Amino acid sequence: MVVSGRVDYEPDAAPAATEQLLLRYRGSIAVARTYQEAGFDAVISDNVLGELLDDFIAMVQPAPLHVVVLHPSIETIRGREIRRSKSGYGDGTWQVEHLYDVVEQHTKRVGLWLDTTEQTVDQTVDTILSRLDEARLDA
Repeated sequence: MVVSGRVDYEPDAAPAATEQLLLRYRGSIAVARTYQEAGFDAVISDNVLGELLDDFIAMVQPAPLHVVVLHPSIETIRGREIRRSKSGYGDGTWQVEHLYDVVEQHTKRVGLWLDTTEQTVDQTVDTILSRLDEARLDA
């Protein structure tokens, strides 16, 4: 993560913030490739929303890629956020409604999209593993 010179990614982000976010994605992909080359399955867990999903996919190609989007109801997100020990929305710059809208209205429907509203973590994992073929993007 960038500490000195960091520019947080927020709504209507400055170009430097987008570049730093893309740098984070490239770093995650590089680490995942290192593990894949050693024979492991690699999972990158991150928020890749809106038009940035296309950029992320382009960075991974032509390697095998599975995309899974966890998309519970907005009410469920609010409830989960209340129960978290820390805020998933930073200092309040991001609002649940705004991020939900970016996912719902501005994120390409590729891969496996799961409504996890009624699922536990274990159920979500089981669903992903049983439907992994649906998540695969062909190069």
